[in-house]
Order: sequence, then C-alpha cells, then structure tokens
Amino acid sequence: MGGMGKTQPAIAFAKRHHTEYDSVFWLNAASEATLKDSFRLVAEAIFDVQEAQVLHDEQSLLIFDNYDDPDQYPIERYYPYVSHGAIIVTTRRPDLVAGSEIQLQPLRSVEESLGILETRSRRQNVKSDIYAQRLAERLAGLPLALATAGALLRQSIFTFERYLEEYEQCWNVDPRRPLPLHEYQERTLYTTWDLSYTRLESEDANAARLLGLLAYFSHQCLWHELFRAGFSDDSPQWLRGVISSDVEFESAIRKLTNYCFLEVQTSAESWSMHNCVHDWTLAALNKVIDERHYWYAFDCIAASAKEDDVHFLDHVYFARLAAHAVWLVHCRIYRDLLKSIIPDRLDKASQTALLLAKQVQLTAAEQVYITTLAGYEKLLGSSHTSTLHTVNNLGDLYRDQGKLAEAEQTYLRALVGKEKVLGAGHKPTLETIDRLGRLYRDRGLMHERALAGKEKELGLDHTSTLDTVNNLGVLYRDQGKLAEAEQMFQRALAGNEGALGPDHPSTLKIVNNLGLLYSDLSKLTEAKQMYMRALTGYNQGKLPEMEQVFLQALVGYEKVLGPDHIWTLDTVNNLGNLYYAQGKWTKSEQMFLRAMVGKERVLGTSHTSVFQVVNNLGDLYRAQGKLDEAKRMYLQALVGMERVLGPDHRWVLDIVNNLGNLHSDQEKLIDSEHMYMRALAGYEKTLGSNNTSTLDTVNNLGILYQDQGKLAQAEQMYLRALTGKEVALGPCHTSTLDTVNNLGILYANQGKLTRAEQMYLRALAGKEKALEFHHTSTLVIVNNLGSLYLAQGRLNEAEKILSRALLGREKTLGLDHTSTLSTVHNLGALYRAQGQLDEAETKYRRALAGYEKALGPDHMSTLDTVNNLGVLYANLGKLDEARKMYRRALEGCQKSLGSSHPSTVTVTTNLKELQTRIDTSIRSNSTQNAEPSTGNDNKKWWRFENRS
Repeated sequence: MGGMGKTQPAIAFAKRHHTEYDSVFWLNAASEATLKDSFRLVAEAIFDVQEAQVLHDEQSLLIFDNYDDPDQYPIERYYPYVSHGAIIVTTRRPDLVAGSEIQLQPLRSVEESLGILETRSRRQNVKSDIYAQRLAERLAGLPLALATAGALLRQSIFTFERYLEEYEQCWNVDPRRPLPLHEYQERTLYTTWDLSYTRLESEDANAARLLGLLAYFSHQCLWHELFRAGFSDDSPQWLRGVISSDVEFESAIRKLTNYCFLEVQTSAESWSMHNCVHDWTLAALNKVIDERHYWYAFDCIAASAKEDDVHFLDHVYFARLAAHAVWLVHCRIYRDLLKSIIPDRLDKASQTALLLAKQVQLTAAEQVYITTLAGYEKLLGSSHTSTLHTVNNLGDLYRDQGKLAEAEQTYLRALVGKEKVLGAGHKPTLETIDRLGRLYRDRGLMHERALAGKEKELGLDHTSTLDTVNNLGVLYRDQGKLAEAEQMFQRALAGNEGALGPDHPSTLKIVNNLGLLYSDLSKLTEAKQMYMRALTGYNQGKLPEMEQVFLQALVGYEKVLGPDHIWTLDTVNNLGNLYYAQGKWTKSEQMFLRAMVGKERVLGTSHTSVFQVVNNLGDLYRAQGKLDEAKRMYLQALVGMERVLGPDHRWVLDIVNNLGNLHSDQEKLIDSEHMYMRALAGYEKTLGSNNTSTLDTVNNLGILYQDQGKLAQAEQMYLRALTGKEVALGPCHTSTLDTVNNLGILYANQGKLTRAEQMYLRALAGKEKALEFHHTSTLVIVNNLGSLYLAQGRLNEAEKILSRALLGREKTLGLDHTSTLSTVHNLGALYRAQGQLDEAETKYRRALAGYEKALGPDHMSTLDTVNNLGVLYANLGKLDEARKMYRRALEGCQKSLGSSHPSTVTVTTNLKELQTRIDTSIRSNSTQNAEPSTGNDNKKWWRFENRS
C-alpha cells in the first residue's frame, strides 16, 4: 500500500546485512527509464573499480525500489542471469512479482506512532498529549500520514487538536504548499495513490467505480450481503453486475485488494480499508458528493437492521453496521443530504437512529433522530404517535448524553402529546412518566406517579409495574433511603419470581441490585449471595470444587444468557467492585479484566461500557498505589469516553475528577487542581451548581486546598459542598456526612480541636443511624475521632475508639485491608505516646508488612510507616535499625516524590540528626550519655482519612 514506507525497511536491511555481500546496488524501478538510468550509474561504479578480480563471483544485493506499475515493463528482464546474492523488490503489486512476499503492516502501537509525531514535529510531551494520541489513532499507523502531520506541525503554530480538526474537515490541510518529505521522493500523502488508481481505472472500470462508492461506507468492515441489501431500481446500474453474485463481488474486491486499496479480513469474512486510503477516496474520487451513492449506502445500512432485530441492536454483531451508520453523518459527506430525506425513508432513519443509540454512537444518533423528527412533523404532524415515539427516543438519547435539561424538555413534550392523544393511563404514556422519574432521581414524584398509574391500569403484579418498583428501589438507594430501597427490591423480586420465574433475566437483574444494596449496607455475606445467585442464574450444573476457581470461572447468567451477555458482564464488573471494597485487590482485578475483555468482545473496544470498566481498573490501581498504571487506565477511559460522548458528558467528567484524585496522590497539586476545575466547570454547565456530582468535586477541591495548606480556601469549599448537600440530599445523607468528616479533619489541622470533635461526633451519629455500627464508612469516622483524641492527649479515650475501629475493620474488611492497616498504624502511634514502645513496634511492624504486601514497598503509606519505625527505633536507642529505616524511607521518597518534597525533607532531617547522634555517641564511646532524639514523623503519628 502506498505510504507504508516500503523503502525504509529495504534501507534497514541493507545497512544491517551489507557485510554479507560484496556489493549493494540501489535501483529506481519506478519506470523503465529510471531503472536504465540506475543501471548506467551502476556501470560507471563498476568501471571505476581498479582491481577487476574483485568482480568475479561476488555476492551482490540488488534492490529494485518502487516497482509499483508492473504493466509498464517486466522487471524479470533486468534480473542477473546467474544467481549470485539476493534481490529485493519494493512494490504495491506483490501479486505480479515472483518470489517470497513480505507484507508490510501499519504501525500497531500508538506509542510508535506518537514517536514519529514527536520526532517530526520536534515538540515536547507529545506522548502525554491527548489530542496527539487521537491524531495517532486517526492516522492508524500509516508512516507517510504521520510524517506529513509531524512535518507540518513542526513549521506551524497549530496544536495537535487544531490539526486534527482541520484534517477531519478537509483532509488536505495545506493543499497549495504540500511539504516535501525526502524519503518519499516526489510523492505526498495527497498524491501517493493516484498512480495506482489510474492503472486500476484503465484495467477495470467497475472496480474503480466501486472504490469511489466505498467512500460512502465505513472503512472498517465490508461484506457482500451489505451491498446486496440496499440494491434497488434507484441504485447505480453499473452495480448490478458487481453485486449480482458473491463470485462477481469478490472478483471486483480482489482487484482492489491486488492494488492494495483493501485488505482481506479472513476471520470476519470481510474486507477493510486503511483510514487514510478511505479519506483519499472521499477527497480525491468524490470531490462532488454523489447523492445516489449516498442514498444507496443509506438503504444498505437500513435494510441490514430489520425490525425483528430491535432487541439485539446492542450486540457486537451490529457494531460493524453501526460504523457504517456513523459515516452517514460524517461532516464531509453529510452536508444537507440527510435533511432532504424522502418520506419513504423516515421509518428506516428511525431504525438507524435506534441502532446508533444502542451502539452508543450518541452524537450520530442525535443527528439522525433530529432529522427523522423533522420529517415526521412535516409529514404526519406534531401529535402523531410516530412523531411522539421519536420525541421519546430523543429524550432517551439526551439523558444518555448527560443533557438533562434537554432530556426533561423532550420527555415533557412527549408526555403532553401522549396524554392528549392516548390518555393518561395508556402504557406508552406511563413509560414516558417512568423515564422522567429516572431523570428526576432527586425526586420520587414521577416514579411514584408511574407506579400508581401502572398499578391501576395493569395490576400490582404486571411486569411493567414491577419494573417501576425496581426503579423506585434504585431511586431510594441513590437517596440513601436504604431500608425503603430494600423493600422495593424485595417486592420487585418476589413479583418477578412469580410472574417470570427465578431464572428470568429480569429477575436476576433485581437480584443484582439487591447485591449492590447489601454491599452499601456492608452486609457483604448477603451481597455475595445475591451476586452469586445472579451470576449463576440458579445454574443446575456442578460448581467448581474450589471457591477461588469458582469465582474466577464465574458462569454468571450462563444458564439464561451465556457468559458473554452484557448483563452477565455487568455483574462480573459489580463483583469486581465488591472485591475492591473488601480490599481483595487480586480478585477485584480478575473480575474487572474479565468484564473488560468480555465487553470488548461483545460491544467492541470503543463502547462506553468498556471504558467504564477501564475506569474501574484505574480506581483499583490507584488504591494499590500503582499510580502509573492507574494513569494509563484513566487516560484510556477519558480519551475513549470523550470521543464517543463529548467533553462535557457526566461520565467524562467523572473520569476527569478521578484524574484529579490521582494527581493529588502523586503530589502533582497544580495538575490536580486543573482537573478538578475542569470537572467542576463541566458539572456546573451540564448538571447545575447544586448537583451532587458538582458538590462532590467541590469537596475534592477542599481536600486539595487542605493538602496545599490553603486552609481558608479549603474551608470555603467544604462549607459550599456541605450547604449544597444538605439541601440536595438532606443533613443526614451519607455523602453530606462525608463532607462533615472532612471539615472535622480541616479543623483538626487548624488546631480547632473542639470544632473538629463536634464535626466528627455529628458525622458519627449520622452514619450509625443511616448505616450500621460496623459499616466501613462509619469506621472512617471512628478512626478519625480516635486520631483526634490522640492529638488532644486523651489517650485512654483514643485507645477505646481506635480499638473499636480496628475490631470493626478486621471483621468487615479483613486483617490485611489498607484501611485496617491505617488504624493499626494509628494504634502504633498511640502506644508510642503512652510509652508502650514494644507494643508500638508490634503495631508498626504489622502495618508495614501489610502495606508492603497490599501496596508495594515504594507506596507512600509504606514509606511513612518505615520512617515512623525509624523514629521509634531512635527512641528505643536502636540506632542501627533506625538508620536502616531512615535510609530506606529516604530512597523511596526520593524515587517517588523527588528531593524537595516535604516528606523527603523530613526523612533527610531525621537521618542527619540520627547520624549526628551516632557520631556523638562514638566520640564519647558511650551511648548512655547520648542526648535522645524523637525524630520527625511523616505527616503525623496518626492518620486522618478524607472522604472524596
């Protein structure tokens, strides 16, 4: 294929193996004339040789470069008559050249593509630029395209983002002044395929026309039935002979493959085209958009998604069709064509929009829905049921996009229209009410209204009624009304078991919701039972003998739906979340990886559900202290989500917020603030200033400012978050109480210990009432209150409170959970303050061993404990052990944080003071007269725990 850089591997081969040959000759085979010129130069070089004997029986390497038009002349005519050495031919038509074939492929690694962009553009930090990564993915590893982009950016003030925008709009970013690239000779990205097309056009006109037609389809997956599905009397007639049979179609496609315009995808029984070749077919072969070709492509796509397929449109099987539908609304071919849709195609357009929505191609779906809605309004009127159905679907789309205000307006329009046309108690009307209820998660009015209507019209046990009961359970869970949520889920579960049976997917979905609820309640045994019931679907087969094997195998939902159904994989993901909450990192990672791989297989690699699992992996790696891995996961999720949903979607902003948390962990506080401010601005724009997600980010900014020592600003953020949450959620909601806890930490750091105690006691009373005595969230407050009493010198009270925290965490989370270890560490600080140094050493040692196992030797929690052990050993007079601890802590801090970080400075100071003490001891030849030193703890003896 043109643009692959075929010359470069030949050069590399010659450089690497030139010692194996007596001579290497480079021949320009672009035409017979250039080849003869090359031979003349070879002859001149030979005649200049002084010693003729060196030419006898020599092993030569002949490289015939750019033999791209074999029809001009047979290259075999110029091969040596005697075989002495080797011959390399670079060509776009390997099918017409004898010999062993090496097929060059585009660069598979984005890192390699970014390397070319970085080298060519001579810009820094390219690999961390999100838009550079998008550009590399868009150019799909084609060396010529990457080199062209990099060379232009080197001489331009364009950002990667701006270049990508221009490329999408017009492909040829600078058509009047194309930049020459010396290794590609006279060819450019914009002309490299012209020669092959000219030859193809003269050889097979219909194959050339087919290549031009392919510009109106996606480049990813092309198959014969797709082209047959939409053929009609209105289609281009030259196509009839091409698609009349799979034999004729494959003959034409094979011709395009021979010219390297297409590649065979044997496993998928289809063909594909490189991104950049596809861009060229549109820009060069369709300078004027052909409306007949466009509508033929539309009909092919619409005819391939039948009405019977409506319940399966979210399956991976339809992902390849959705890619073609997305291309229908591409900016360079969309123009105003779709707006001129004829009435006969409106139903097809509606089905296509649904396909796009189910495949989470939301921007494209929105364009098609708006066009379809305008067509229905013009043809049938604004009150027709088809119009209202489209309005309802558009509301669903806006909700999924996070455009909640638009969703509300659209649902209300659909509701008013349905009540007028169908009546208030009609099922479609009640379904729209239900949708509004999901939108109004902070108010139960719509769900309750829908429930009352369905109970009256359909009965208490109708499955649609039970769906609304389940939705109310979800609402109450979000509101923190966990007892009411449990009642709703239990009612929905009992009803579905009676109406549909215990193995029905809808029943198992409610079982899964109960599992989530029990996880919130810290009823982890019950949660596990619910998850395992949902996962196995009451499977009658034999369970694996070992629990670990059983949990890794996870046959969830297989009896009903199979292991790769999306509901199965959602439950696997939820089980990963459960293990995450329990601190079982390895099992959590196994679940997340299975969910990710399964969803990629079922939904494709660009589905938002895949990116949600990737984000969960980021959370897991962050909790483990694997910050580089966490960053990769977050960035992968962010780039993918932004590409599908846009920069202001709620899910995108959630990941931005997570990146803020990560940068905070890395002590990159400026980067953290940038992420939080972006998330906050997006939430305020999309959801409003009083939405709980907005307020959570305000809370996180408070934590950040506290870490920066900006305590006044931190207090402002906390108070704003607290006021907003009290209004939105109520003063006793667990999220509200988390911010109360954070205010307690702030006041403790400010030395306002009485106010801190008031905050902790309020938070603790609220958590004990809303949750349970040993709930993990409750125990965070207990731990902090014990740490406060330790700071106040109220050591007996501190011991009582911290012992409660430890007992609860060991029971709820296990002995090795990092939260348990945090309390163990605090008890070590307590015993040290009480003078019980042996007990303190035992606790510190336990915390250290646990941190090393759970987080690794270089995590800051590990290093803080190492430093504090050093302080303890110094107090005990164990100076050698203290020095070992300080040196280990110093090496880790320098590696993770740098030499100027406050934690590194603290350890450095401790080591210097200890060394002075040791030197003094040596000089006096006695350690008994040495002056004791307590050293400085990293952060504090104890640890407060923020709730982000």
